[in-house]
Amino acid sequence: MISDPKLIMNTQKLVLVSPASMQVMEYNGCQGNARKVQFGPLLNSRKHFEVWGSCNGFLLITVTKSRELFIWNMVTGESKKLTTVELGWYSYFGFGYDHSSDDYKIVNLRQYIGGAIYSMRKSSWRYDREIPCSGANHDVRKKGGILANNALHWHATYKSKSLQTREGSCIIICSNGGVCVDNCGWTMHQVIYRFDLVDETGVLILPPDGTDTESGYEFMDFKGYLCLSQNQNGSCIEMWILRGENDQLNWIKLMSIPCLNWGWGIESLMPIHFSRNGDILLNIRPSDSIVYDSLRRPLKRMKTIFYSYNPIEQISKRVRIHGIRSWTSEITYSESLISLNQSNS
Repeated sequence: MISDPKLIMNTQKLVLVSPASMQVMEYNGCQGNARKVQFGPLLNSRKHFEVWGSCNGFLLITVTKSRELFIWNMVTGESKKLTTVELGWYSYFGFGYDHSSDDYKIVNLRQYIGGAIYSMRKSSWRYDREIPCSGANHDVRKKGGILANNALHWHATYKSKSLQTREGSCIIICSNGGVCVDNCGWTMHQVIYRFDLVDETGVLILPPDGTDTESGYEFMDFKGYLCLSQNQNGSCIEMWILRGENDQLNWIKLMSIPCLNWGWGIESLMPIHFSRNGDILLNIRPSDSIVYDSLRRPLKRMKTIFYSYNPIEQISKRVRIHGIRSWTSEITYSESLISLNQSNS
């Protein structure tokens, strides 16, 4: 198998990504460090890039200027440039493994013109106009799709006069409204677009009951399930996981993290990583770490702040990370020794 578990290490690293560099962060208890990632020869000459996803030790990367697409194994340093796909500037990617066909797949969502699926086993793209990025009544937001439970997940908005879900599920029954010229009576709903890698179909899913539709929420992987987190205006952080299969998907409450007396910037605190011992690493986002005066003029940028929370003991503590630089996004990465040549066999 091209996903041989013997070649996948039972460790997950947190990778911090900026437009021109990557850092691997490791921490234990109250201390940690971040080290800069060294690229292989194929990627060294590419100055600005985006990381879209991670699966079994591979990272999916696009080069910003040239729109080139790469798969890279950070441990072995092996990389591969993929065959060209016609990329639009409003283009979104997801990357995952289809166990039914023993194949790695890349999903490309493109504005208005459908999408495409790349098979690493076949080394080819398949175009499908039924895969939307944005169209008549929904629009995919944020870029990289989160891989969980054999599916990719994106933030999305859905425009409709009313919402109806399938019985016993949070899946939305989409209406056939066509292109909406007049928005009178229509409402924009915050939803999740889920694309199944096995049957290659997509559905829209309502967020859990109790989420604030006016506030943002974040996705991450929790033991193979999609985990949704939302900061409730600094009072607590609510977390849910998406369970079920096919038409019977439902949200289950995972935990609530109290945020009392955690200090400055608490309204921006969000989970970014589950550690091996069960603790949760939380962070005040770098873009939010700016202090303003009464006229909203920036005074200074605060240092990035990390906390660790133990859900069993319900204890939080400050975590100090040495050598860390600014970053724009983070991704969980499982180290592996799988070869790109092996993945194409």
